[in-house]
Amino acid sequence: KEKKPANVFAVVFGSISAIVMGSGMSLVMTDIGSVIGIASPLVPGIVIGVVGLLMAIITYPMYKKILNSRKKKYADDITDQSVLLKIKIADYLKSKSLEDFPPQYADEINLLKNLCIDGIITTNWDDTAERMFPKFTPYIGQQELIFAPTFSIGEIYKIHGCLRNPSSMVLTESDYKDYNEKNAYLAAKLITIFIEHPIVFMGYSISDLNIMDLLRSLVCCMDKKNLDKLRDNLIFVEWQTSDTEIFTIDSHSISLNNDIVLPVTRIGTNNYLRVFECLSKY
Repeated sequence: KEKKPANVFAVVFGSISAIVMGSGMSLVMTDIGSVIGIASPLVPGIVIGVVGLLMAIITYPMYKKILNSRKKKYADDITDQSVLLKIKIADYLKSKSLEDFPPQYADEINLLKNLCIDGIITTNWDDTAERMFPKFTPYIGQQELIFAPTFSIGEIYKIHGCLRNPSSMVLTESDYKDYNEKNAYLAAKLITIFIEHPIVFMGYSISDLNIMDLLRSLVCCMDKKNLDKLRDNLIFVEWQTSDTEIFTIDSHSISLNNDIVLPVTRIGTNNYLRVFECLSKY
């Protein structure tokens, strides 16, 4: 990524210098000057050739200058080895974000786009949520979400970071340690949302450690009255593999800290279209 502008410059500027120098040589060594109406092409040919030669000479120093400038820009972002990996992952995700959604999911995507939802909380780094709901305001990482003023309507909370800010991506053991240390602050920020709105978990297992840690942090911030409200608002959608269509709804209990058992609604399916159809009528 850091080499691309320098490479483009070298190819374009180098090609132009070769054309200019070749034009000067043609004027001196061929009769093209008389063809185009130049009575004495020797001097103009030499001048043009020298200009092209000078352009060719400065191409490499200019290439190095641009390359070093780009390297310095990225070096300022790389505070540890993991950031370089995050930048590479972000670049890959950006390339994928330029592609259209797979056509076989068109019905699901169209239905999802038209759902009346208040917001999205995601641990994904990609920009799928932003592409689905372009009018929503994204908040990237714990820091931005914790300290920025939010309204809980029309917002996307990217709690594990985002490709637009690679350093925000929660990836390494150190990242997760830092994330977990701030989980209580994040829970305090999200507590109103979880109490006042139904929360549908999709793409996560009920036993997912990140989800369990977040729920534990939320429960620690609640009194019994708010905890009772939370019980009615949690819906887990679990993907189940089967050759035939599955769509089941049942009650499930999650065991948390301090002997707290949190009842949730669990939906088992291999067809998200059915889930979105239900949500569209909610």
